[in-house]
Amino acid sequence: MIKSLEFANAAVEIYNKLVTTYAKGGYGQYINQATLTALKNQYEWNKNHLTSNWLDTFATDCICWIKGELSGWRADVKITPSMYCKTIPDFTDAQWGAMLTDCVSIEQAKPGYGLWKKGHAGICIGNGYSLDSNYAVKNGKVVENGLVLRKLTDVAWEKAGKCPYIDYSDQDEIKVGDVIPMTITKIENGIAYGEMRISNPDTIQVGSRVTIDNGAKAGGLNPNYRGKTIDSRYANNKYIDTVVKIEKHYGEDEALLKGINTWVAFKYLNLVE
Repeated sequence: MIKSLEFANAAVEIYNKLVTTYAKGGYGQYINQATLTALKNQYEWNKNHLTSNWLDTFATDCICWIKGELSGWRADVKITPSMYCKTIPDFTDAQWGAMLTDCVSIEQAKPGYGLWKKGHAGICIGNGYSLDSNYAVKNGKVVENGLVLRKLTDVAWEKAGKCPYIDYSDQDEIKVGDVIPMTITKIENGIAYGEMRISNPDTIQVGSRVTIDNGAKAGGLNPNYRGKTIDSRYANNKYIDTVVKIEKHYGEDEALLKGINTWVAFKYLNLVE
């Protein structure tokens, strides 16, 4: 049985290191062409929403990714069908909510605690933050697609408690050096102080999804290409690409975008929230 702090930390590592996509039935599968086809054949929702833009990402939905992690999915371990729900039973988001015990107020949820509201599931990863997988559109723009890091209070969770497939004994005593997922540096009057290990979701980083401004110029070090206007099919504030590398060129912070294989300065990029 996985320890609660290991479970929370593993979720943070997945969020930080992998690019995820919301897909019904997504438990962490790596999306290649075969997986994409299988997911689209499995659910009508996937057929209407999944495209080749999401190749080379990892599939998640609100409850299946949690079961995937409980089954052994990690940032450095790809999950396979033979692993999924073999060490734990299969369950729905409603069953997840029903199984949570020792429930507390949402604000008091600890790392590894399960979170639930009708029709949705997530987990607490510590320090007042949660992770859940979601798909949301606002004003015609996709604003959530895959794992989302947010404050516990940003979602109207109805329940927070312990999952029976997680061992919470490692929270009985917090000491200096523990990671929860912050590194504890000081304890005073029963309060632990430390440093979060989560990347800032409001800054461009490897794995970020971004759109490109109209009229954006190519960056990089190639003098034959740097400064040329990027094709308007991509530089239109709608096309979404993924950052795979970040470097500084000629004093500019620039990101290498996977889809168009082009360096683009941060000033031309917009995070897809």
